[in-house]
Amino acid sequence: RFVKTFLKEKTQEGLTVFMSTHSLSVIEDVADRIGIIYGGKLLHIGTLGEILALAENPGSLEDVFLQITREQEA
Repeated sequence: RFVKTFLKEKTQEGLTVFMSTHSLSVIEDVADRIGIIYGGKLLHIGTLGEILALAENPGSLEDVFLQITREQEA
């Protein structure tokens, strides 16, 4: 929780925080903009709402990531 609060405070101070993680639940809580990278390619970038809108019935960012990456393998 400390890290999430710290990162939010820094962005409110005008700093940019670039974070790469597999912990998608953390990203849902702290990110203003999200990029989906798969196979070394940036597939999508946008707000959480924009990214969630890419999938049918998304329950979470993880659901969207799995659907998008599954489509890339097809």
